[in-house]
Amino acid sequence: DLHSQVFPSPDHGVSWSAPVTSYGGDKPWFVFDRTGGPGRDHAYQAWNTSGNSYAPNTFDRSIDDAESFEAPSEIAGTPIFGSLDVAADGTLWVVGTSPFGMVVARSDDAQNSVGPPSWETVPIDLGGGILGSVPPNPVGLLGTLWIAADRSSSPTAGWVYVLASVRTPADPLDVNLIMTDDRGQSWTAPVTVNDDPPGQRAYQWFGTLSVSPDGRLDAVWNDSRGQDSLHCALYYAYSMDGGYTWSPNEQATPVWNATLGWPKQNKIGDYYHMVSDVDGADLAYAATFNGEQDVYYLRLTPPPSTTAVPGPRDAMRPRLEPARPNPFRAATTLRYQAPAGGGDVTLEVIDLAGRRVATLARGFHAAGTHVATWNGENGAGRGALPGVYVIRCAATGRVETRRVVRVR
Repeated sequence: DLHSQVFPSPDHGVSWSAPVTSYGGDKPWFVFDRTGGPGRDHAYQAWNTSGNSYAPNTFDRSIDDAESFEAPSEIAGTPIFGSLDVAADGTLWVVGTSPFGMVVARSDDAQNSVGPPSWETVPIDLGGGILGSVPPNPVGLLGTLWIAADRSSSPTAGWVYVLASVRTPADPLDVNLIMTDDRGQSWTAPVTVNDDPPGQRAYQWFGTLSVSPDGRLDAVWNDSRGQDSLHCALYYAYSMDGGYTWSPNEQATPVWNATLGWPKQNKIGDYYHMVSDVDGADLAYAATFNGEQDVYYLRLTPPPSTTAVPGPRDAMRPRLEPARPNPFRAATTLRYQAPAGGGDVTLEVIDLAGRRVATLARGFHAAGTHVATWNGENGAGRGALPGVYVIRCAATGRVETRRVVRVR
């Protein structure tokens, strides 16, 4: 079995203590709570389902600053190949892929020390899926999903972002970003960060995101524009309006050859990591400048800027009104809007594990408001169990969700 270990340092890296076994598995990711709430100094870890015998348990927690770890537990929806972050209020966010598509899981009580965390999981749409096992990383991922919470005091405070390199209709991989400002109830349409013309067939892979203490978004990725798929350079962009617009892309490194990093496996290591501060961002990344795969450090410095100002949030999402009645017993009514000029709309019921329960509408809708009813049944015509469900409205690549409660 694969396991992870934590090596604590009491003096900022000058010396290191003995390793602490932390369970874990393939592609583990850590985040520490450094807020001032009840979860301060908690450590959270999530990992892949393969490589160990814990599945479907892919999460554990330390409540003593990584001196010991609780037994693994399950995240609803089992998101993998993603990351974690802690919001300013101590809320824990996890993103990943699941058997039901891409999902985000939120735990409001992971910061409490008693009992395992509970989760609310919702599906998300980044405009495509992540890839693995194709050039330029034949036996590895071409990027994980990144989630980052804005802990600033700027107008974008509390916003949560998801970024990933995803396959789109126009290109093998683009770097796309979505955002929520209402705790995951609705998400914006995907915004593409890379600015090369669509259809150029470039690979923008290993997309990585971080948020500065003043609300600036920093993004980096490997980019094959102007090259074949096995040669790339690291590119960088930043956003000061919550991801609505991005700076012109900047080539931050020379071009390097991915195949030089294949000593035993035909892959570049799956892990990049970036941390932003007010003046810039610190990045650890892989490249082959020395004729082999090495880990490098790069300091990224955007020009001085003012406080982050939100972009036109409402222009980035469809409209799905709250269900009425809610809670409901026999049936509930949903009003939703199709895009101007009409377009394809899908209205679905999803459970908190991210599984589709029922499809209420699918296909072309004329512009304007439409009405659907959910009678509490699943796709097989049987009554769904009492509980919390998610209504998901997707139109022209935009997604909005609402929660509804069915009672006995």
